Amino acid sequence: MVAARFNASSGKPTYYAIRAYGQIKSSVRFRTTVSVGAFTKFRKVRVGPGSILDIVSVFDSEGHEYFRVQNLTQDIIYHETINSNVASDGVRSILKPKSVKRKFVLDQDSTGTYLQFGSGNDEETSTVDYLDPAQVALKMSGKDYISDDQFDPTKLLYSSALGICPSNTMLTIVYEANTADSINLSAGSIDTVASRIIDFPNRTANSSTTAESSVVGSIEVANEKPIVGNTSIPSAEEIKIRSYSAFSSQARIVTKNDYESYCYHMPAKFGSIKRANVVTDPSFTDKIIDIYVISTDGSNNLVTTNNMIKTNLKTWLERNCSINDRIRIKDGIVCNIGLEYVINVDPERNKVSVINSVNTRLREEFSEKFYIGEPFSISNLYYIINKVKGVTDVKDIKMTIPDRPSLTHPNVSVDEMLSRDGTRLDPPKNIIFEIKDFVHVIKGVAQ
Repeated sequence: MVAARFNASSGKPTYYAIRAYGQIKSSVRFRTTVSVGAFTKFRKVRVGPGSILDIVSVFDSEGHEYFRVQNLTQDIIYHETINSNVASDGVRSILKPKSVKRKFVLDQDSTGTYLQFGSGNDEETSTVDYLDPAQVALKMSGKDYISDDQFDPTKLLYSSALGICPSNTMLTIVYEANTADSINLSAGSIDTVASRIIDFPNRTANSSTTAESSVVGSIEVANEKPIVGNTSIPSAEEIKIRSYSAFSSQARIVTKNDYESYCYHMPAKFGSIKRANVVTDPSFTDKIIDIYVISTDGSNNLVTTNNMIKTNLKTWLERNCSINDRIRIKDGIVCNIGLEYVINVDPERNKVSVINSVNTRLREEFSEKFYIGEPFSISNLYYIINKVKGVTDVKDIKMTIPDRPSLTHPNVSVDEMLSRDGTRLDPPKNIIFEIKDFVHVIKGVAQ
């Protein structure tokens, strides 16, 4: 709270301004209804396009609620309830395990977003709302021990129907989606309050409506930092690399690849990151996992990931990681690099045209972002440039860290990162290379 306006004669404050910080969520909430007919096992219902961010709620016309689960064999979800002792505990909500018989899994592809239900009906045996460990019966198959393949912590109540499938009813589905392709914004882009909900709890019959209107009209909003909750669509090569890790993770996080895979699989409603690098710290006796992350802005340039996304990422990873793993989310450091090359050109070719062809080829080569800690191959540059028509030989390539105001300059030099044989740049594990402002940082000379 700061003084905002002052009396001209006395200098005393007449108005105060209050600054508060909140969370930004980019989405539009939609409501749709879907009519379902006679009972059919494993009914699949289309909700809308494949760009839907989240399913908020699903109710049928009888008032039954359907819950989203990771897979149809999952009978337990964690339900958020109000904590009546929030004043003393400092915790707003309590999570309780809840068994659900009406459930669905979310299936999204290029054709749309679908809700996949199970094969049961209302005549199935109902389950209790909240679990009592004393009521859980483990299948022992006549043995005096419990085999690993019989016990699944997420499947405490056994059911072969995989959930109740709706029939002869109307489903009301509320979901959230973005109406824009990119939601990344630069600092200061949000400056308009479209609508507001304000309550004056101490209003009396003698309250001044003019003062209230003045308060309402004075509300302003601004984003001091860039919004980087969205990343570009992964390329075919990125999908290939991520799929290898996702296949081996098997819904648990143990290895380095598991951690990287789960970083990219965090639901979009919690934000997303462009690159992640998992590093274990051998100097500690406990297993400490350092994860360096980076995001992209609206121009697809690398920027620091905001704190909310990092908090969400840590919570997301801790759901399935080992109990003795300690996760630390850290910022990756961007190192904007450039290069200067000297080439020999075929005498029958125009030098300017060949230089432009080389620059176009280099721009295509570096269109995808590097990974954090990924080396930069200088020897590969010789191969790429030599393949351009009109180039007879590459005389020299010099890597640089351009000194431009719009570029990031980490506390490291090219000589410090240059390998002994001079064939590559080896960055520290927390640094990611980026070629930004291509026209000014790539310079070629033809001889």
